[in-house]
Amino acid sequence: MDCCLIPTSLLLHTLARLQCTTWPSAITLTGSSIRISDSLQILGITLDSTLSLAPHINNIVKNCNYHLQAVRHIRLSIAKEVANTMACAIIGSRLDYCNSMFYKMSDKNFNKLQRIQNRAARIVCGVGRRQQNARQLCHNLHWLPVYSRTDFKLATLCFKSHVMRQPDYLAVTLDRYEPSRSLRSSFCTIL
Repeated sequence: MDCCLIPTSLLLHTLARLQCTTWPSAITLTGSSIRISDSLQILGITLDSTLSLAPHINNIVKNCNYHLQAVRHIRLSIAKEVANTMACAIIGSRLDYCNSMFYKMSDKNFNKLQRIQNRAARIVCGVGRRQQNARQLCHNLHWLPVYSRTDFKLATLCFKSHVMRQPDYLAVTLDRYEPSRSLRSSFCTIL
């Protein structure tokens, strides 16, 4: 086995279980030692042992702050439309990547992401922190709040699974709702 590739494992548990139980530092399986880690990165998502997504959100915030600082330095040299395009490409893509995992995430983590989006809106619009409401700036830029972006992505995914039957692995798990009695809405057709 290559010395640089040390297999790691992640034990998932609740915060209460973590505090009352001592976990081993490694597991031996078929003669190989597997180190137990507090977090694991898979496809760019950092999963922690309690699935709070806090390390992943902190990585997003750190990465976005770095790129927002770069955009802020050149903001006066570019048009608002160019700054908007850059913010959507650089920041929006990071906020949207696998955001369906954010469903039912803590408000604390959502607030961290919303502050990033608010900062991006202020930089794009060229206003200071106390000059204008960030929610209004996001509305003017036609940006959905982070929480709504997550809901929209899940709704779109469910719609595509239901109507277009894609992706197939999700479509087969959805059941059509049939009311027990006839309703006025029963005669309406959905795409």
